Amino acid sequence: MGGWVSPRLGITFELVASQLVLYYPNGEPFASYLEISEQRDMAQQQAEQERQRAEQAEQALDIERTRMKALLEQLKAKGINPEDFDL
Repeated sequence: MGGWVSPRLGITFELVASQLVLYYPNGEPFASYLEISEQRDMAQQQAEQERQRAEQAEQALDIERTRMKALLEQLKAKGINPEDFDL
């Protein structure tokens, strides 16, 4: 089986250090199960980090909205209408 090339797929099968290694037609090796598993784990970690960043951004936005409403209420309490000013 060493060096056998599939006539239909063009994939090369080789036995390297008692492990079967498959190569794409361009000579690039297929990723091993371990490599694919590590890539999946990294993608999941990145997705979790992005979810946490988005959650933090949403919380910061909520804080700013609350702060803005409080400031608007303070202005209104002093008789100042912010919509009267052209910013």
